[in-house]
Amino acid sequence: MPSEPASNQNNDIFSQLQECQFRGLSFPIFLVNEDGGQRIIIHNRMDQDGALVESTGRKPYIFTVKGIFQAALVAGQYESWTSTPLFPDKWIAVKAALDTKDTGIFQHPLYGQLNVKSDTYTTEFSADNRSGCVCTMKFIETIDNPQQQQAAIQIPPLAAAATAAATLDSANLYNPDDDFSGDVSDLSTNSVPLSQWLGIATTTISSVSNFKTAILVNPALVSPSVSLSSTLSAADALTVSISQAANNTNTTGQATKTFNVTQKMTLADIANAVQNTTTQLLQLNPGLARTPIIYAPSSVTYYA
Repeated sequence: MPSEPASNQNNDIFSQLQECQFRGLSFPIFLVNEDGGQRIIIHNRMDQDGALVESTGRKPYIFTVKGIFQAALVAGQYESWTSTPLFPDKWIAVKAALDTKDTGIFQHPLYGQLNVKSDTYTTEFSADNRSGCVCTMKFIETIDNPQQQQAAIQIPPLAAAATAAATLDSANLYNPDDDFSGDVSDLSTNSVPLSQWLGIATTTISSVSNFKTAILVNPALVSPSVSLSSTLSAADALTVSISQAANNTNTTGQATKTFNVTQKMTLADIANAVQNTTTQLLQLNPGLARTPIIYAPSSVTYYA
């Protein structure tokens, strides 16, 4: 039987994944499903075929996780749940965590830590499985993060973002509800909680991306008073400015440096290269939470 190619041996994605956790409780899982999408509003008119379809922003991510709480399981190399028997001890602790209504931290094997609310869960006890149970849990992403509500944030200057936002507001015939200048104004204040600041940053970048995609398909969505090239340049400038501000936002006071990505890498690759954990990288670079692969050229902030 032919041996596995060296490229596959060196890129075993499962060896780079983090263990699944909820509220600090780690447990083995069988699968993780992810649901996402855009919040869509459809405007219909009488006697007119088709419809105007608008996106009002990204829906929260919904993760469905199947956890296995069976006493006979053996932990893998990177799993730490062996300190407590999976059944019944660990299962009882996880069930109590699922029944808690407050926002909790869910550690996704690929994305790292996310703030979620526990939704529904279904537990299966079966005569075919006499060593424990299987639980299917649903977590819904939330921007609420009580642990960071009082965190003081240092926000880099956003002068370039203000100029770009003004250009986009003048050019935007796509979505009159967009207010890029207002978003930049909100991002320029230190008075909002960090979780809210990051939420505004993520939503604004998403809105800019939607506008840019729309005008590339239909340039008529750009006001005649602003050129298409100027609008595209402003969209890129605003995205870069906000992304850099988000990457440089630091609540710990710890010194940071920048790592330049020169080839395709995973988050785990970069963490190993700079001797940070993936959680630390996601704290400094929240945009990486939705980017399993980081392509060159890119810059990633890390703790020195």
